Amino acid sequence: MHTEIILPLKTATKTPVDKKFICRDMAEALQNAYPGYICYLESTGKFYRFLNTNKMHEWQVFNIEDYATRADLTAEIAKLVNGSPEVLDTLAEIAAALNNDKDFGQTMINELVKKVDKIAGMGLSERSFTQEEKNKLAELHNYTHPATHPATVITQDANNRFVTDAEKTNWNAKADKATATTANDGLMAKADKSKLDGIQAGATKYTHPATHPATVITQDANNRFVTDAEKANWNAKADKTTATTANDGLMSKEDKLRLDNLQVTGNNYTHPDTHPATIITQDANNRFVTDAEKANWNAKADKATATTANDGLM
Repeated sequence: MHTEIILPLKTATKTPVDKKFICRDMAEALQNAYPGYICYLESTGKFYRFLNTNKMHEWQVFNIEDYATRADLTAEIAKLVNGSPEVLDTLAEIAAALNNDKDFGQTMINELVKKVDKIAGMGLSERSFTQEEKNKLAELHNYTHPATHPATVITQDANNRFVTDAEKTNWNAKADKATATTANDGLMAKADKSKLDGIQAGATKYTHPATHPATVITQDANNRFVTDAEKANWNAKADKTTATTANDGLMSKEDKLRLDNLQVTGNNYTHPDTHPATIITQDANNRFVTDAEKANWNAKADKATATTANDGLM
C-alpha cells in the first residue's frame, strides 16, 4: 500500500529536469524505485518518495515547496558570504585563518588577559619592566666612542699582528724581488748564479786586447795565413774574363781551336775581291753559259699568245 499526502504543485518549474525522475504513473515509478527514490508522477502532478519499510511498498507524497532550488541555494550562499574576500569566502578558508581552533574566541580572550592595561601618564614599558631592569636603564648614559685606543686593547692573532718600527725599517731595507739588471740592483738571477759559479777563484775583470800576434792563432785547413809575396803573385795573375779584341784576358776554347788549325808558317790572309771562273767547280745545279747561248735564248719568242696588237705564239 502507499500513503498519499496530497500537496499540489504551485509552479511547473519545480518539475525535475532529469527525465529519469519523471514517471507517467505509479506502475512505472515502482519499476525504478529504490530506498529514498523520488519521482514526479505526470498522472497526479505530485512528487513521491519511496520509503521501503518492512511493510508493503510505501510512498509518501511531499511538498516540493519545502525543498530549495539551485537558485534558492545560490541566493542563500550569497547572503552568507555577503561580499567576503575571495581568500575567506569558504568555511575551509575561515577555519584555516582561525588556525582550526574551535574555541578561537576563548583563545583570543585568554591572550588578551595577559596584556597590561595602559595607564594614563605611564608607558607600557614601565609596567612590563622589572624594577631591577628599570634601575639598569636609569644608570645608562649617552656613550661616546673614543677617537683612539691604546694598542694594548687589541687582541692579536695569527692573521692580525702588530709590528715594531724596527721591524718595518728592517723590512723596508730589504731588496725588491725584481731581478738585478745592469741599470738596477735586485735579486741575482739563476742564470747569473750559474755564470758566477763557472768563474775561477781569484779571477779578475778581463779586458780583451785590441790586437793579437799571428802566432797565437792556430791554423787549420780552412783557416790559413798567406805571405805578402803570395798575395803579390796572386794579384799579378790574369783575370778570368775571356780576351777580346779590346781587352786582354784568358783565351777561349774557340780561339784555341782556331789557333791549333793554323799552319806554323801561316800569315794574315786577305781574301781577293775576284776569282777566275776556272776555280769554280760546276755541277747539275750550278753551270756556266756562254755569251752566244745567252744571245740565242734572248732572241726566242715569248710564250704569250699573239694578239692584233702584239706578236706571240699562234
